[in-house]
Amino acid sequence: MAPPKTLDELFEFYYDTVKLLYGIIQSANSLPQEVLFEINAAFDHVSRIWYYKDPVDISVEKAYSHLKRSCLDIYKLLLREAIDRYKELLKIDTSLIDNGNFDSSMHALMNEIKKDAATARKVEGKNTDEAFSAWTNVYNKCFEFEQNFYLHKSISWAQKKTRLVTFKYWVITIIISLLCGFASGYLVNLVYPLNPIPARATSFWDTKEKFGSEAPRLMQSPPPAKGSASEK
Repeated sequence: MAPPKTLDELFEFYYDTVKLLYGIIQSANSLPQEVLFEINAAFDHVSRIWYYKDPVDISVEKAYSHLKRSCLDIYKLLLREAIDRYKELLKIDTSLIDNGNFDSSMHALMNEIKKDAATARKVEGKNTDEAFSAWTNVYNKCFEFEQNFYLHKSISWAQKKTRLVTFKYWVITIIISLLCGFASGYLVNLVYPLNPIPARATSFWDTKEKFGSEAPRLMQSPPPAKGSASEK
């Protein structure tokens, strides 16, 4: 689109592009202060045409510059949102959709989006018009990603499938862990059996029963040591 020269062309750009974009981002989030600042600055230049009698062409050029910057800010927000939604889809097993074509096409498109965004950032500091065109291309691909992949009719089916597989895997893991615990305990007892410890005698008769005729001798106290008080 050629830069606007008149107020009619400026407001055409505002209604066809700017208002459409901030309507999209506002439906999900509140508008960032940077975007509001650029839009307010644009209309401040428009107001100067009547209040300060500034030239129309100069005021339109300055207002258009601010409106473009507001669009660039929104494009970057939409890019971040597209990447976040792409990460959401990575948590779902989408390999079964369209016999695997869904996954390959989705990854290819996201790679293009990231590559084009990197190119747009490089151009942004050099030429505003080229940067605006490059970021518009990124936005169009983000919109394609949302419509063809994030909002795909089979995503809900894939989510249910993923939850079912995850639950089965969780159950199988617990069962295997329990079986391994039982098996390891059994092997340890098999290799190193526990020998029962005999109970300690608690009386003379218990001792006699266990040791027979040796019991009285065993129960006697040891002889006194030489030189003790008993010998004297």
